Amino acid sequence: MVKLTEKQLYQTWLDIYYAEEISRDYLHDFEIEIKLLRKQNKKNKKMLKQAEEHYEKVYGYKPKKHK
Repeated sequence: MVKLTEKQLYQTWLDIYYAEEISRDYLHDFEIEIKLLRKQNKKNKKMLKQAEEHYEKVYGYKPKKHK
């Protein structure tokens, strides 16, 4: 096993932390986008379906239903 210095360990932790933050922001934006598509509904059903399928592929679960 490779031993990391304290600085390397801290940098790795920062990289992981920021990657998770970026992922959360992207997830939030995606949810907003899907919510807007649902509001426009009928003419965008095909686009909505593609967006939901992409979301499910990326995150492994279906997006939350917004009311």
